[in-house]
Amino acid sequence: MDDLVPAKSAPEDRRSQCRYLALAMIVGMVAGAIGSLFHLALNTVLQWPTLLHSLLDGPLLVLTAALITMAATLAAVALVRHVAPEAAGSGVQEVEGAMEGLRQVHGAKVLPVKFLGGVAAIGSGLVLGRGGPTIHIGASVAAMLAARFRLDATERSGLLAAGAAAGLACAFNAPVAGVLFVIEETRRQFPYRFSTYTAVIIAALLATVMTQLIGGTGADLTLSLCLKWHSPCCRYSRSLAAFWVASACCSMPPSSRPWISRTRRMRRRPFPTRQRWGWPWGLC
Repeated sequence: MDDLVPAKSAPEDRRSQCRYLALAMIVGMVAGAIGSLFHLALNTVLQWPTLLHSLLDGPLLVLTAALITMAATLAAVALVRHVAPEAAGSGVQEVEGAMEGLRQVHGAKVLPVKFLGGVAAIGSGLVLGRGGPTIHIGASVAAMLAARFRLDATERSGLLAAGAAAGLACAFNAPVAGVLFVIEETRRQFPYRFSTYTAVIIAALLATVMTQLIGGTGADLTLSLCLKWHSPCCRYSRSLAAFWVASACCSMPPSSRPWISRTRRMRRRPFPTRQRWGWPWGLC
């Protein structure tokens, strides 16, 4: 009969949890700092269209802007393909695969490639977001620390989730969104333990603190309210009013939505495009 593995004593288990939470704190602070620098670099690079417009005009402006975008895109593709192919894509799938044990996150290669490639791709004008790169950056920091301190599979998976939460919290200055991201997106891969949940919360909070210390506490999107309905600035107010109405309608319980019961009754018979409502209803 094989010998049983002795269980950890209470002081050893407490020290192990304290060390794990300390690693989560480091992950949150480092991911928040690198993510904040990533945002500052993006804000600086994205000023090139204004500068180019002040120097050129007409067809030459369009041609030069297109060439700059193509050159930056090709540089980002070459960097990812030849240095770190696992840095391609948003990074969320790579993190989920690493938490499940199907992939490896080589943080020493992925982190600089994701930083420089993300700045080049997003700064060139491509329709991309900053959430995926910061999630991958945070997971890369967590992967390097997990390899350095030789964590087991469960602790490594939890620390990767903490890094991903820190990256998302840094991207949108929202720690609760980082925690919810882990609960929703990685619910199948996440190890459900008290220490791992605490690590995710700590990393998200500290990443947000670092973001506010480095990047400031101002709003990323400023909407000005205006009382004059037909003024140019009032289009933001009209958009907000439309969102409020849509949110109120969607938040109503199903039993109080009259159009749902009407739609259910219509599904029981053929679609009345020409019988009763005419062609406008069919086009809608």
